[in-house]
Amino acid sequence: NEHELKILSELFLSGYSDLHSSARAIHERFELEILSVTLGERGSLLLDKFNFNENKYSTSSIADTVGAGDAYSAILCAGYLNKLPIEKINFLANKFAAFICDIKGAIPLNDEIYKEFKEELRN
Repeated sequence: NEHELKILSELFLSGYSDLHSSARAIHERFELEILSVTLGERGSLLLDKFNFNENKYSTSSIADTVGAGDAYSAILCAGYLNKLPIEKINFLANKFAAFICDIKGAIPLNDEIYKEFKEELRN
C-alpha cells in the first residue's frame, strides 16, 4: 500500500518523493516485473516495465472492507499468471475488491461472482 511504499522508499531509496516516482524507483531497484500499490478508497496503481495504470472502481455502498485486499491480490495474481495487460488486471482486481466491499463478510454467499471473474480473466 502507499504507506508501505513510503517506508520502502526511506529504506532503499533516498526517500519518498511522490507516488509515481517512488513506485518506479522501487520497481527498477528490485527488477520487478510488476508492482502494485493499493491506495484504499482511491483504488490502486499498477506498473510494469513500460506502463503505469491507475484504477478506481466505484461502489455505491460499502458494507464491509474485510477481504478487499485479498480479493484484489487474488485477481492480480490470476491476471498476471494469465498474462493479461496491466490495465485489465488492475480494472478486474479493483472491480472484484469493490464487489467484496459491497457484501457483509469476505466471502460471497454463492459462487456466481467467481464464474463471472473466471470468464473475464480468460478474455
